[in-house]
Amino acid sequence: MGEFYDGVWYRYPPLRNAILAGLLIGLVFLLFQLNIIPLNIKILIYLVAIPIGAYHWVLEGLRKLIGKKSRNRSVDGCCYIGFTTSRYVG
Repeated sequence: MGEFYDGVWYRYPPLRNAILAGLLIGLVFLLFQLNIIPLNIKILIYLVAIPIGAYHWVLEGLRKLIGKKSRNRSVDGCCYIGFTTSRYVG
């Protein structure tokens, strides 16, 4: 199992970052719906908020992926190709 955090909830970095990102996204959504900010600003702030909220889990996933000793190289290759080409699809 993972490590346990014994402090107050708002000082736990993964939870704090996810909540802050969620609040930021909610605020930006509201401002956009009220026609206070334009679409390009909304998208830009979303693109900033996503890495803030997902930072801990992305690092943890990459560490687990890189740290495994018995990996299937073809699966890693497919994941890499999918990750790098996903920005060109859609």
